Amino acid sequence: MITHLSSLFLGNRMLPLTDISRLTAKISSHPSRPRLIWQMACLFLISGLSIYFLDQELAAWVETSPRYLIEVGRLISAATDPIVMIPLLAIACLFFAVIRLPWLILGFPMTVWALVNATLATAISLLLKLTVGRARPETALGHLSFHPLSFQDAFQSMPSAQSALASGVVMSFAILTPRYKQLFIAGGLIVCGSRIILADHWLSDTMLGWAIGCGSVFLTALVFKARNADWQGR
Repeated sequence: MITHLSSLFLGNRMLPLTDISRLTAKISSHPSRPRLIWQMACLFLISGLSIYFLDQELAAWVETSPRYLIEVGRLISAATDPIVMIPLLAIACLFFAVIRLPWLILGFPMTVWALVNATLATAISLLLKLTVGRARPETALGHLSFHPLSFQDAFQSMPSAQSALASGVVMSFAILTPRYKQLFIAGGLIVCGSRIILADHWLSDTMLGWAIGCGSVFLTALVFKARNADWQGR
Protein backbone atom coordinates (compact mmCIF):
# COMPACT_ATOMS: atom_id res chain seq x y z
CA MET A 1 0.00 0.00 0.00
CA ILE A 2 2.80 2.41 0.91
CA THR A 3 4.61 1.70 -2.36
CA HIS A 4 1.37 2.27 -4.30
CA LEU A 5 0.76 5.62 -2.61
CA SER A 6 4.37 6.63 -3.24
CA SER A 7 4.11 5.88 -6.96
CA LEU A 8 0.82 7.78 -7.10
CA PHE A 9 2.37 11.02 -5.86
CA LEU A 10 6.01 10.69 -6.90
CA GLY A 11 5.80 9.34 -10.43
CA ASN A 12 9.37 8.85 -11.63
CA ARG A 13 10.65 9.81 -8.19
CA MET A 14 8.92 6.84 -6.55
CA LEU A 15 10.05 6.08 -3.02
CA PRO A 16 12.46 3.12 -3.37
CA LEU A 17 11.19 -0.20 -2.11
CA THR A 18 14.45 -0.56 -0.18
CA ASP A 19 13.46 2.42 1.97
CA ILE A 20 10.17 0.76 2.88
CA SER A 21 11.76 -2.62 3.52
CA ARG A 22 14.37 -0.92 5.72
CA LEU A 23 11.58 0.63 7.75
CA THR A 24 9.72 -2.66 8.18
CA ALA A 25 12.92 -4.43 9.17
CA LYS A 26 13.70 -1.78 11.76
CA ILE A 27 10.22 -1.96 13.26
CA SER A 28 10.05 -5.75 13.38
CA SER A 29 13.47 -6.15 14.98
CA HIS A 30 13.50 -3.14 17.31
CA PRO A 31 13.93 -4.14 20.98
CA SER A 32 11.24 -1.66 22.04
CA ARG A 33 8.53 -3.75 20.40
CA PRO A 34 8.55 -6.60 22.99
CA ARG A 35 8.80 -4.03 25.77
CA LEU A 36 5.45 -2.61 24.70
CA ILE A 37 3.79 -5.72 26.13
CA TRP A 38 5.23 -5.05 29.58
CA GLN A 39 4.42 -1.37 29.32
CA MET A 40 0.81 -2.12 28.46
CA ALA A 41 0.50 -4.63 31.31
CA CYS A 42 1.92 -2.14 33.81
CA LEU A 43 -0.29 0.66 32.54
CA PHE A 44 -3.43 -1.49 32.81
CA LEU A 45 -2.48 -2.43 36.38
CA ILE A 46 -1.64 1.12 37.44
CA SER A 47 -4.77 2.44 35.76
CA GLY A 48 -6.90 0.02 37.75
CA LEU A 49 -5.19 0.92 41.01
CA SER A 50 -5.42 4.66 40.39
CA ILE A 51 -9.21 4.43 40.10
CA TYR A 52 -9.33 3.70 43.83
CA PHE A 53 -6.20 5.46 45.14
CA LEU A 54 -5.26 8.41 42.91
CA ASP A 55 -8.10 9.64 40.71
CA GLN A 56 -10.16 11.45 43.33
CA GLU A 57 -7.14 13.02 45.05
CA LEU A 58 -5.70 14.34 41.80
CA ALA A 59 -9.08 15.67 40.69
CA ALA A 60 -9.37 17.56 43.97
CA TRP A 61 -5.97 19.17 43.34
CA VAL A 62 -7.03 20.13 39.81
CA GLU A 63 -9.93 22.13 41.24
CA THR A 64 -7.42 24.38 43.01
CA SER A 65 -4.90 24.61 40.15
CA PRO A 66 -3.83 28.08 38.92
CA ARG A 67 -5.87 29.70 36.18
CA TYR A 68 -2.88 30.04 33.83
CA LEU A 69 -2.27 26.29 34.05
CA ILE A 70 -5.82 25.62 32.93
CA GLU A 71 -5.41 28.01 29.99
CA VAL A 72 -2.19 26.31 28.92
CA GLY A 73 -3.92 22.94 29.21
CA ARG A 74 -6.81 24.18 27.11
CA LEU A 75 -4.43 25.38 24.39
CA ILE A 76 -2.51 22.08 24.31
CA SER A 77 -5.70 20.06 24.35
CA ALA A 78 -7.20 22.01 21.45
CA ALA A 79 -4.04 21.69 19.36
CA THR A 80 -3.80 17.93 19.87
CA ASP A 81 -7.47 17.04 19.43
CA PRO A 82 -7.95 14.02 17.11
CA ILE A 83 -9.99 16.23 14.78
CA VAL A 84 -6.83 18.33 14.35
CA MET A 85 -4.05 15.75 14.65
CA ILE A 86 -5.32 13.07 12.26
CA PRO A 87 -5.79 15.50 9.32
CA LEU A 88 -2.38 17.04 10.09
CA LEU A 89 -0.76 13.61 9.95
CA ALA A 90 -2.53 12.92 6.66
CA ILE A 91 -1.22 16.22 5.27
CA ALA A 92 2.28 15.32 6.48
CA CYS A 93 2.01 12.00 4.63
CA LEU A 94 1.12 13.82 1.41
CA PHE A 95 3.95 16.31 1.95
CA PHE A 96 6.59 13.61 2.39
CA ALA A 97 5.14 11.66 -0.54
CA VAL A 98 5.62 14.63 -2.87
CA ILE A 99 8.77 16.17 -1.39
CA ARG A 100 11.58 13.82 -0.46
CA LEU A 101 14.07 15.34 1.94
CA PRO A 102 17.56 13.76 1.85
CA TRP A 103 17.95 14.14 5.61
CA LEU A 104 14.55 12.55 6.28
CA ILE A 105 14.22 9.86 3.64
CA LEU A 106 11.86 7.78 5.79
CA GLY A 107 9.57 10.71 6.51
CA PHE A 108 6.72 9.32 4.39
CA PRO A 109 6.54 5.78 5.82
CA MET A 110 7.13 7.12 9.34
CA THR A 111 4.18 9.49 9.12
CA VAL A 112 2.04 6.78 7.52
CA TRP A 113 2.79 4.48 10.46
CA ALA A 114 2.01 7.26 12.95
CA LEU A 115 -1.24 8.04 11.11
CA VAL A 116 -2.34 4.39 11.15
CA ASN A 117 -1.54 4.07 14.87
CA ALA A 118 -3.26 7.35 15.73
CA THR A 119 -6.40 6.38 13.82
CA LEU A 120 -6.51 2.86 15.25
CA ALA A 121 -5.92 4.02 18.84
CA THR A 122 -8.55 6.73 18.55
CA ALA A 123 -11.14 4.35 17.07
CA ILE A 124 -10.60 1.77 19.83
CA SER A 125 -10.83 4.45 22.50
CA LEU A 126 -14.04 5.92 21.12
CA LEU A 127 -15.63 2.46 21.03
CA LEU A 128 -14.61 1.77 24.63
CA LYS A 129 -15.88 5.17 25.76
CA LEU A 130 -19.38 4.31 24.67
CA THR A 131 -19.18 0.88 26.26
CA VAL A 132 -17.72 1.88 29.64
CA GLY A 133 -19.70 5.10 30.16
CA ARG A 134 -17.59 6.58 32.95
CA ALA A 135 -18.54 10.02 34.23
CA ARG A 136 -16.07 12.83 33.58
CA PRO A 137 -14.56 14.66 36.57
CA GLU A 138 -16.34 17.87 35.58
CA THR A 139 -19.73 16.22 36.23
CA ALA A 140 -18.95 15.95 39.97
CA LEU A 141 -20.64 12.54 40.04
CA GLY A 142 -17.58 10.84 41.46
CA HIS A 143 -14.79 8.65 40.13
CA LEU A 144 -16.84 5.47 40.49
CA SER A 145 -19.85 6.66 38.50
CA PHE A 146 -20.42 4.47 35.42
CA HIS A 147 -23.32 4.58 32.96
CA PRO A 148 -22.54 2.10 30.16
CA LEU A 149 -23.94 2.81 26.71
CA SER A 150 -25.34 6.19 27.73
CA PHE A 151 -23.96 7.86 24.54
CA GLN A 152 -23.65 11.17 26.39
CA ASP A 153 -20.36 13.08 26.33
CA ALA A 154 -20.52 13.52 30.10
CA PHE A 155 -20.16 9.74 30.42
CA GLN A 156 -17.33 9.20 27.95
CA SER A 157 -14.36 9.66 30.22
CA MET A 158 -12.66 6.25 30.03
CA PRO A 159 -10.42 5.91 28.16
CA SER A 160 -8.96 9.19 26.97
CA ALA A 161 -8.96 9.11 23.16
CA GLN A 162 -6.56 12.05 23.02
CA SER A 163 -4.08 10.23 25.26
CA ALA A 164 -4.40 7.13 23.10
CA LEU A 165 -3.72 9.17 19.97
CA ALA A 166 -0.74 10.88 21.58
CA SER A 167 0.68 7.55 22.68
CA GLY A 168 0.24 6.00 19.24
CA VAL A 169 2.04 8.89 17.56
CA VAL A 170 4.89 9.43 20.00
CA MET A 171 5.63 5.71 20.40
CA SER A 172 5.77 5.36 16.62
CA PHE A 173 8.38 8.09 16.36
CA ALA A 174 10.19 6.99 19.52
CA ILE A 175 10.77 3.51 18.14
CA LEU A 176 12.03 4.77 14.80
CA THR A 177 14.06 7.69 16.15
CA PRO A 178 15.33 6.53 19.57
CA ARG A 179 17.65 9.52 19.83
CA TYR A 180 14.63 11.73 20.52
CA LYS A 181 12.64 9.11 22.46
CA GLN A 182 12.55 11.07 25.73
CA LEU A 183 11.45 14.23 23.94
CA PHE A 184 8.58 12.48 22.16
CA ILE A 185 7.37 10.70 25.30
CA ALA A 186 7.55 13.93 27.32
CA GLY A 187 5.38 15.62 24.71
CA GLY A 188 2.84 12.81 24.88
CA LEU A 189 2.69 12.99 28.66
CA ILE A 190 2.07 16.72 28.47
CA VAL A 191 -0.95 16.00 26.29
CA CYS A 192 -2.22 13.53 28.89
CA GLY A 193 -1.69 16.11 31.61
CA SER A 194 -3.69 18.71 29.69
CA ARG A 195 -6.70 16.38 29.68
CA ILE A 196 -6.47 15.97 33.45
CA ILE A 197 -5.97 19.65 34.23
CA LEU A 198 -9.13 20.51 32.27
CA ALA A 199 -11.14 18.00 34.35
CA ASP A 200 -12.08 16.16 31.17
CA HIS A 201 -10.45 12.92 32.32
CA TRP A 202 -9.31 11.09 35.42
CA LEU A 203 -5.71 9.98 35.75
CA SER A 204 -6.68 6.36 35.10
CA ASP A 205 -8.42 7.40 31.87
CA THR A 206 -5.22 8.82 30.45
CA MET A 207 -3.19 5.79 31.55
CA LEU A 208 -5.61 3.45 29.85
CA GLY A 209 -5.53 5.64 26.75
CA TRP A 210 -1.73 5.51 26.71
CA ALA A 211 -1.88 1.70 27.00
CA ILE A 212 -4.26 1.55 24.02
CA GLY A 213 -1.84 3.65 21.98
CA CYS A 214 0.99 1.27 22.86
CA GLY A 215 -1.23 -1.65 21.90
CA SER A 216 -1.93 -0.09 18.51
CA VAL A 217 1.79 0.32 17.88
CA PHE A 218 2.38 -3.29 18.88
CA LEU A 219 -0.35 -4.62 16.58
CA THR A 220 0.78 -2.63 13.56
CA ALA A 221 4.39 -3.64 14.26
CA LEU A 222 3.28 -7.26 13.94
CA VAL A 223 1.80 -6.40 10.54
CA PHE A 224 5.07 -4.77 9.50
CA LYS A 225 6.94 -7.84 10.69
CA ALA A 226 4.76 -10.11 8.58
CA ARG A 227 5.20 -7.79 5.60
CA ASN A 228 8.95 -7.74 6.08
CA ALA A 229 9.07 -11.55 6.17
CA ASP A 230 6.99 -11.61 2.98
CA TRP A 231 9.44 -9.29 1.22
CA GLN A 232 12.43 -11.29 2.39
CA GLY A 233 10.82 -14.49 1.09
CA ARG A 234 10.50 -13.11 -2.41
